[in-house]
Amino acid sequence: MSRPDPFKGHGFPPGITLLAVGRNCRYALSYLDARDMLSERGA
Repeated sequence: MSRPDPFKGHGFPPGITLLAVGRNCRYALSYLDARDMLSERGA
């Protein structure tokens, strides 16, 4: 039996989601800060 895709139905590619979550955990950023960092990167 296969597991369901945890990223299915979300608005961003899995790589972007994982990067944002990783930055949020590593640097204790707010979601707004993480969003701003990603937008500066062009993501």
